[in-house]
Amino acid sequence: MAFLQVGENKQAGEAIRRAISLNDTKPTFHNNLGVALLAQGSLPDAQRAFAAAIALKPGYADALANLGLVHGRLGHTEDAARCYRDALQIQPRHVDASFNLANLLTEQGKTDAAILLYQNALAGQPSRADILNNLGRVFLDQGQVAAATDRFEKALAVDPGCAEAAFNLGKAFVLQERIQEADQAFETAARLRPAKSLWKHQRLGLCPTVFQTVAELDDYRTELGRRLDEALAHPLQVDVDELVWDGFVPSFNLAHHGRGNRQLLEKFAALFAPHIPRRDPRGSQGKRRVGFVVTAPHVNSFLRTQAGIVERLDPKRFDTVVCCTDSGMAGLRQGIRRADVTWVPFAPRFNEAADTIEATC
Repeated sequence: MAFLQVGENKQAGEAIRRAISLNDTKPTFHNNLGVALLAQGSLPDAQRAFAAAIALKPGYADALANLGLVHGRLGHTEDAARCYRDALQIQPRHVDASFNLANLLTEQGKTDAAILLYQNALAGQPSRADILNNLGRVFLDQGQVAAATDRFEKALAVDPGCAEAAFNLGKAFVLQERIQEADQAFETAARLRPAKSLWKHQRLGLCPTVFQTVAELDDYRTELGRRLDEALAHPLQVDVDELVWDGFVPSFNLAHHGRGNRQLLEKFAALFAPHIPRRDPRGSQGKRRVGFVVTAPHVNSFLRTQAGIVERLDPKRFDTVVCCTDSGMAGLRQGIRRADVTWVPFAPRFNEAADTIEATC
């Protein structure tokens, strides 16, 4: 256990195996062996260790929660959820089971249920930075910016080294037009997590809404171009699955500058193009297919500005497809009453969403 606490996971596993060889009837020994093996990435061995602990003690909530983690990392989502729920049935305030099930539900877009579970986890451990951070991120996804900001700041108060909370706080500040504070938060996050090359370039997506003078506006645009050239000179390390959150886009405010934006936008595109797999659309036969992809935070604005287009497309000429995450689909269906629309739900993860849309369209 001392080895586990200092991160010497291999030595911990060897010591616990010796303990099991002396007494193999202790469920805690098998559970702790599983923890050591899980930390080493030995998922099948960890799975067997947790299963052995549960066989010795069927109501062992810790081992059930840990087994759920293994299933989750193996991609067995339903098995993971079942383990977490079994653990919570035995121990309703189990922190890790609540936290990990909330993370799983967040990935599935079931944010309301996830919030309740994060809050349940915080009731047991109110000062855990990772729980506060993840709850804040769900609030941010739902547009509850003030609540999200509060959770990120509390996470950093508990753990100033929580890079994810600093980064997410920057995102929250951006939505509140607190540009300088956002820049500082992103700088802190990048310093804490230097391997995240996208994080240190977040200021490329920051732009004040109002400039005091035309000269100040032009200086901003010149500096933005220079920083983009600097970023292009050093290849980014990009995880496509994390691109939607870790990445950044040209500020919407550029469109209001009264200047040509093509060169700047091409530089933004050049930053990311090498990291996104090219997907060539198939040719259409018969009626043309028109697809609308709506991300969850933009459902209301889509209904205000685009629903009329969807409803008026000539069904004799077009097949109409609307793609959205599960969490946004109900609102879209209420706002668009057309019976012949093909509705396509997609997962929040970038690659899975792209695969779904490609297969459908």
